[in-house]
Amino acid sequence: MSKPRQNNFDLLRLALALMVVRCHAALVGWSLPWTEDHYFLGGRWAVQCFFVISGYLIFQSWDRQPRLKNYIEKRARRILPAYVAVLLACTFGLSLLSTLDIDEYFRSSEVYAYLFSHLAFVGFLQNTLPGVFEDNYTAYVNGPLWTIKIEVMFYAAVPIIDYFTRQLNLRTRSGRLWIFALIYALAIVWNAGFDHLGHTTERTLYDKISEQLPGQMSFFVAGALLYYYRPFFERHLIWATIVSAGIVAAYFWTHSVWAYAAYPLALAVCVICFANHFYYLGNFGRYGDFSYGLYILHYPILQIIAALSLPLSPPVQFAVGLTISLVASVISWKWIESRWLLPSSHYVIATQQENEER
Repeated sequence: MSKPRQNNFDLLRLALALMVVRCHAALVGWSLPWTEDHYFLGGRWAVQCFFVISGYLIFQSWDRQPRLKNYIEKRARRILPAYVAVLLACTFGLSLLSTLDIDEYFRSSEVYAYLFSHLAFVGFLQNTLPGVFEDNYTAYVNGPLWTIKIEVMFYAAVPIIDYFTRQLNLRTRSGRLWIFALIYALAIVWNAGFDHLGHTTERTLYDKISEQLPGQMSFFVAGALLYYYRPFFERHLIWATIVSAGIVAAYFWTHSVWAYAAYPLALAVCVICFANHFYYLGNFGRYGDFSYGLYILHYPILQIIAALSLPLSPPVQFAVGLTISLVASVISWKWIESRWLLPSSHYVIATQQENEER
């Protein structure tokens, strides 16, 4: 068997998931200075990095095996088992914390609206459960799940983009560049336009629209660009990384128009540089990929701890919530996620290699 891939993707995903947990401590009502969601190193920044990684790795997966049936199966096996398990656990388990009686709880249409809207990836239609977390800072059951809908739409976009590149005879290097550049530009315009409307009209609806799929495609296709143009990127690695780091810093400090337009691509350069070209920091995926489980499990766990009003200081409550979330993510991987992976998954292969070495 071949040796495991030496990159920092597993470490990076785990670190980004921990950043999301960090910022969500403030959203459940724990006012701690070190958990406040500043944009840099905050939850939104971490999610954007996740989108870059998805663009790079999902296009890589499609490029290596562009068969639709196999592609759909691989994507579904990776995200759906844990996602469905979390939805069912929250829908039924949180009935014990509801202010309503069990019978009244399950007679409420909100319960089924929550379950089925999330199963259809339109969870924004119903983010709460009846009588659950009513006294918390926010009653949202699982805030991070909004990004899973976007990930699924990213997955759907990959074969569609490839189809149009073939139909338009744009599979050459320059042709593919043009189609990615067009998608990138349209995403920037979408995001900037609705963000401007949100600021000028003070209507939060526009801010929410700006965060939806078209506005996030810039990060996804930026990751794809770095995959398809790896040789060019690697030839100019040092200068590309220095310039990109400067653009990211300029965006955080100035929010100028030019930095806004270049930011997704610059962020992608920094992310992929760390993942593929930075000093190898070890096989953090040796025992599995716990980042996804941590990402979709931590929010309801933090909400439960907040709802219990334990006689503990906010830092201790956060530490307890983080510890339980990490344990839950390991359990999710061992008992749910890994069992649905195809034998061709590099995590399955790595586990087989480890067993052989023993």
